[in-house]
Amino acid sequence: MTDILNSTSIPLKLRDFYKGLAKKSNRWRILGGILLIILLLTSLGSIDRGVVYGGIEGQVFYDLDGDGERDFDEPYVHNMLIKLISSDLGEIESTSPNSEGLFSFNSVPPGEYTVVGIPDVDWELTTDSSVEITVEEQSTILVSFGIMQIEVP
Repeated sequence: MTDILNSTSIPLKLRDFYKGLAKKSNRWRILGGILLIILLLTSLGSIDRGVVYGGIEGQVFYDLDGDGERDFDEPYVHNMLIKLISSDLGEIESTSPNSEGLFSFNSVPPGEYTVVGIPDVDWELTTDSSVEITVEEQSTILVSFGIMQIEVP
């Protein structure tokens, strides 16, 4: 059985497909054009095939007692920058927590990473400033940072 998606048949099949769309209404031509772009990107390797991604989710909490552990009465805060650093590529993304103190990095390829927390001015970490993690396929890693306000004399 011949592989219908081998590299020589794709351009010919796409050309024939698109020629057939020329006889259709505008709606079908637009839909066909979108499909054509997706198929071309796939055939050129621009869309990763076979890679199953993981994710990283986390929270930043106001550590009122400074013990590095979140207690039930300690609220979530957003006063921080979070960086995702790959062991292979260096810094690849950064984000800030939302108003509820939650942050995430989605579609993270499997590998070794460090998540780094950098608090805003007048805040300090009560937990480690970085966490080394391993992201595996279809996994979600949870990370937590505690911060507290620096007392000004």
